[in-house]
Amino acid sequence: MKNLISIIIPVYNAEKYISSCIDSILNQTIDNFEIILINDGSTDNSLSILNDYKNKDIRVVVIDKVNEGVSIARNVGIKHSKGKYITFIDSDDFLEPNALETMLNLMIQFNSDIVRTNYNRIDTHATYIAKTYKNNELLVLNRNNRKILYDDIINQKIGCYLWLLLIKKDLLIKNNITFNELLFVHQDIDYYINLVKHAKSIYFSDAITYNYYNNLGGSKNYKYFDRNVKAFIDLYKSIISKLGSSYKGISSSLFISLLLPALHYLYLGDKDKAKIKYNEIINNKDIQNIFKEYNKKYFSKKILIIYPGYISIKKKYSFATFKLLFINSYSLYIKVRNIRDKLKDLKDRKKRHN
Repeated sequence: MKNLISIIIPVYNAEKYISSCIDSILNQTIDNFEIILINDGSTDNSLSILNDYKNKDIRVVVIDKVNEGVSIARNVGIKHSKGKYITFIDSDDFLEPNALETMLNLMIQFNSDIVRTNYNRIDTHATYIAKTYKNNELLVLNRNNRKILYDDIINQKIGCYLWLLLIKKDLLIKNNITFNELLFVHQDIDYYINLVKHAKSIYFSDAITYNYYNNLGGSKNYKYFDRNVKAFIDLYKSIISKLGSSYKGISSSLFISLLLPALHYLYLGDKDKAKIKYNEIINNKDIQNIFKEYNKKYFSKKILIIYPGYISIKKKYSFATFKLLFINSYSLYIKVRNIRDKLKDLKDRKKRHN
């Protein structure tokens, strides 16, 4: 089929919402697509639901495998794909009816390696249109533009959402672009860097194609704290291996920005365990080196480092000091952010009412 789009969806215990996701694809304004559903060891009724769709529509492909994480599941999906273009969807989200047609038309019109669109963020009480990174612009990835994108990815100025992308499959195959299977979290950041490194151009559109459910489940992540911290370290190392040692400083800032929320949620879930893990962290050689790179880039030797780890005389913060400086301040930040979002919601509702 001409211009076939392969839609890759990892599925793990998604029985409550996977039907809504699949239906939003089957009801698209074009039909030249295949849906590759990777059941990643679900223990609920997900596989049965997927097989029902497969039996009703030949465009639906189901792959059943043991649970190994989203990175491996996506790699399996790419391997089995037959399309000219690749996109990804999370199993608890859904597409706008014209999403695939919009992305495909932009891809053909601008002949870019990647098209990136925009999305609705659905929170508990309201839906927001996300702020776009660039509006309706073809970005040719010369050396300078790549550097800007690398910096913005690592500084998290651009959301690394795979489900906003339509990607030429040839770009992935020719450059062996795969998901880092060591990363159980934040694998999208690593993948974006790989895409930017090899793509010749990206078209940024403000068209809304996707509906993202903002499941505020961070408090549950503390149960996987050790695994996540290892992934943060592996992500740091992966970025350096791709971009070189000049990115150690900026990548150390990314590491810390991921570590602090993880410690915050761990403390909320298990205060005693948080103290133990904090002591493990500040004695971890990899993390000590990352903190040193952060200190080197952002602070002189005479300035007190305001992140966990070391001051200039290499004196470690006590856990009580760390809690005061970081856990309490991060909790305040969360409260302020929630108030800000509620005020924005009220403002948007007034606009719609008027």
